[in-house]
Amino acid sequence: YMDRNFVTQYKKVPVYEMGLMIFREKVSGHARVKSQLLTLMLDNINAERRGEQVDRILLKHTVNMLVELGVQGKNVYRECFEDQFLDHTRKFYQDESKQYISQNPCSDYLKKAEKRIREEKARVENYLHETTMEKIQELCDEEWIQVHYKTLIHMENSGCAWMFQCDKIEDLERMYLLFCRVPVTLKEVQKVMMDCM
Repeated sequence: YMDRNFVTQYKKVPVYEMGLMIFREKVSGHARVKSQLLTLMLDNINAERRGEQVDRILLKHTVNMLVELGVQGKNVYRECFEDQFLDHTRKFYQDESKQYISQNPCSDYLKKAEKRIREEKARVENYLHETTMEKIQELCDEEWIQVHYKTLIHMENSGCAWMFQCDKIEDLERMYLLFCRVPVTLKEVQKVMMDCM
């Protein structure tokens, strides 16, 4: 009744939206709640990256709540979670990729990169908002491929030239499929291929 009559007649904010705005300001926007919520969400995502079981349904509901609170032109999901999630993810993968490339051959690194990219895609599909997909894919491409592609191509006894010489077709295919995600990297592969002919 209020939405149909009073709200439209006096050009007020609908009752449901007003409730969301008050909840956003008084509860989810409260400094301690906001901080604790972000910490819990990031800790759960980190636990999942380490292979632990997490409550994906709870994470999905929490993400949906943040998206739903984005009324009156405010993007609560991005401001309260997504920006920090992407920063946290970048740091996590910077550290992990540096460590992994220093301790493993090229083919193992490519498998790990492929796995991590798949996991992040599944994470968005399972409980994060769809607007995060493109951003997380770009971040993974940058941290797993673009930053390390020259090192991967020129790795001694496991890099691109070695793969060509030893007919490692499966590894070359994996490298090509990953590097296609960052097309500028393919020029270097092409140079190595020409040198091997």
